[in-house]
Amino acid sequence: MTTQNDTYNFIESGIIFGTRTVKDLEKHDFLPDDLVLHRDAYDFMVEYFDSYEKFPNAPILKEKFPDLEVSAQDIELDYALGVFRKHSLTRKTVEKIKEKQRDILRDPEQAVSALIGELTDLDVGKTSEVVWYDDGQHDRLMAYRKRQEERGRKVGIVGIPTPLKTLNVSGIGMLPGDLYSVFARPEVGKTWYLIKTAAIAMSMGYKVLFISPEMPEDQISLRLDVVVGRMQKLNFSLTNLIAGNPINEKEYVDFLDNNAGRNILIADHMENGDINFPGIASLARRHQPDLLIIDGMELINLGRNERYSAQWEKLGILYGQAKKFSTAMKITTLVSHQANRNAADVFRPPQAGEVSGGDALIRWSDAALSMCLLEDEDKKRVVAFQKFRGKPYPDAESVIINFDGDRGIFAETDGFKDR
Repeated sequence: MTTQNDTYNFIESGIIFGTRTVKDLEKHDFLPDDLVLHRDAYDFMVEYFDSYEKFPNAPILKEKFPDLEVSAQDIELDYALGVFRKHSLTRKTVEKIKEKQRDILRDPEQAVSALIGELTDLDVGKTSEVVWYDDGQHDRLMAYRKRQEERGRKVGIVGIPTPLKTLNVSGIGMLPGDLYSVFARPEVGKTWYLIKTAAIAMSMGYKVLFISPEMPEDQISLRLDVVVGRMQKLNFSLTNLIAGNPINEKEYVDFLDNNAGRNILIADHMENGDINFPGIASLARRHQPDLLIIDGMELINLGRNERYSAQWEKLGILYGQAKKFSTAMKITTLVSHQANRNAADVFRPPQAGEVSGGDALIRWSDAALSMCLLEDEDKKRVVAFQKFRGKPYPDAESVIINFDGDRGIFAETDGFKDR
């Protein structure tokens, strides 16, 4: 008689043995945490691919993970994935019902209503952890052609432009495989730098995956509205949009209708709780972005098999994973990182030594920038250049930014310090 555990073993083994190409991996419309028995083998498989740009063969997998069901090598991947979705949905449904048993005894009407809502949201392969910022075009081929057309029009810039003309003047933007880091003390404007970059990439037809472990999706979307609106000569106010103050609703409706390229995805949570790097990697493999943005590296957790004793050690592992993943997937990654209390002077750009894991940040980043306030100038910021690898170093050591979050302004002035 076949037990449920044996069935899980067979199907999960079939998925791992059956994943032999990148196209196979793109079919994995689930999170690694959905695996019940062979999460360790799955993590090994994708880490092996990230390191060697090929998948481990069956002998390697069998030697390292003897619990894998060898006979599962013969089943079709599509069949294994289909059965896995059913198994996972059944398991999650049972778990939800068990969670509500006590509540049903106390207040059956309210508990059943809540349960129905949670069961409706359940699905394996449904990307509940991300929402589309801009909606419209569904055809992937048309989106690809649009990206080609947009890139062809941006003569003189190779890669994704940054928000800084001092960097863009070199003619080299952020390239596939690059890891860019921006660090500063809280409330300086790191998130706005990331949002402006996402808006620029979107305007050129690039696909963006924006990971926000701290700020909820709706707040990121509203900030994108004012920045994208500003780029389209509109004058939205973040305060008005958040507070419900009077606005030109027709103008806002037209703006939302016209932004229909499906270029930006935002994730502010993951189904099983914390945002960890294996989960981010899974989303990126599934959605194939050109630009991956992570707003707050210090808030990202490692995979469950990673062990560390201090925050700096965790961040050292994370930065290494982010760079290796960018290289393997040929995508650009932009991350922000909060400087620690040693960077007490908010009018001086922090150094890498004032960031937990700063050594790893500098080591793995292709470009590192830091930000600070400008004394006696509430609506200006300073961006300092800390490291550049494989591209021309800027002529200035730092630049001054006109900054007004309420109006979506983040633009370089002509002010800079000569190097």
